[in-house]
Amino acid sequence: MCEAAKDRLSIENIRFIATVPKKNGAKGVSILPILVRDLKALEKGVLMFCEKDKQCVLVIAPVLWIGADTPCHSEICGLSGPTSLYPCRKCYVCIHRLKDSLPDKEYCTDPHKRRTRKHYVLANSMSDRTTIIPDAPTDGCNLSVEDLSFQDRSTGSLLELDAFDPSSGTPVEVIHTILLGIGKYMVIHLMNGILKSKKDIIQRLKTCLDGYKCSTGLSRKFTRNINHSGSYVGRDFKVLLQILPVILVTDFSNEPILDRIKPCFVELGRLCSLVFVREVTSGFDDYLVEVDLSVRRLLGQLHNYDTFKRAEVKENNKTAKIKKKYTAFCTKRKIHNLTHLKYDIRRFGTALQFETEKGEQFNKHIREHLFHTNHKNTSRDVCLKLAKQAALQYVMDGGSWLNENGQRERPGCGIAAFLQGKSEKKFRFSFFGGSRDFTSNNDTGDRDEERIKNNSFGAFIFYQ
Repeated sequence: MCEAAKDRLSIENIRFIATVPKKNGAKGVSILPILVRDLKALEKGVLMFCEKDKQCVLVIAPVLWIGADTPCHSEICGLSGPTSLYPCRKCYVCIHRLKDSLPDKEYCTDPHKRRTRKHYVLANSMSDRTTIIPDAPTDGCNLSVEDLSFQDRSTGSLLELDAFDPSSGTPVEVIHTILLGIGKYMVIHLMNGILKSKKDIIQRLKTCLDGYKCSTGLSRKFTRNINHSGSYVGRDFKVLLQILPVILVTDFSNEPILDRIKPCFVELGRLCSLVFVREVTSGFDDYLVEVDLSVRRLLGQLHNYDTFKRAEVKENNKTAKIKKKYTAFCTKRKIHNLTHLKYDIRRFGTALQFETEKGEQFNKHIREHLFHTNHKNTSRDVCLKLAKQAALQYVMDGGSWLNENGQRERPGCGIAAFLQGKSEKKFRFSFFGGSRDFTSNNDTGDRDEERIKNNSFGAFIFYQ
């Protein structure tokens, strides 16, 4: 859990809540009722002692959003998996993946009837899954809760929070949607599909990518082998998508085999250059328009490519002994989620403000704690370790507490004396959560525009 208005790069601002052992079918959602009870109290207001003012103050802390990847968001919202007809947690788009024909381009790019908090409350109000959600889809049909992919009521306790709306409080996560979503799909399709037997083109592509190793304008150099794109992590795709679109356009303009896919990469690169920014200081409404247009252009180009590939595969299957199938890009749930990105940015700020990368980096600190356990009761050991660190940090930061007599106690001067002559940063790293702090994969350090290598699609952030 992260605190609002705090630096998310610092582990000191991350609050560890709990772990759930995989025993007897237990899952993370099983502890939701207990968490919701405490969150409801914070939402209404809790009296807490303020060390600065030396008195109790009323603290109100509503849940602003829940960050997660797409499958976890679906679980939080109580929806079925990605293969259902209505997989989106934000709207009632109907996705048929097994149909031979694709939906119209406008159906893929235009907004659909939105799911609302009222619909979620209605779906969780009765155990009977035949409850009707009136006029939910745009076709005007009255469909049941089960038909609209409302799966179960295990997470319904979240609806007890007045500030939380499952449709708007689960923002689109760009790392899993763009980098590990459409970006990964397209790169793997390029290498394992289009260029699978084109060794000469692949070698040329590697040479062009190597030419960007000398660029001082990229915060991370692309040093990975493009043949191993299936094992890339998010930061690898983040660097690759800055340079690959321009390489395909400038250095492979005479390769007909790439003509159909190049417009898709160009639009994807343009979207990345818009989305991966820390802040927008002016023209925010214009920025939202550009993001929305970029998403529409990308989905439009993907629809064009899917239409071409479907026709090509169908024609080849007429004479082929082994029939092939082509899975369209534009019918994937992660790609559809991009249509909601504009609304989430308007509500929460730029997409980097609600990414989950920092939360996932917290896993490395959990792994470091596991190295020092006997691996018999890992959940308990990790919880105890992190609880002790949180208590120690509270004391080191000057916090106070009530003793057994109800009197308020504060840390003595011995703590300050203990820290004298020691590296406070090293001390905090050692005692407050492992040996390494979080890193920002969006930082370009002290680089400026003049040092950007020609033909890089766009650096993601500059610090003034």
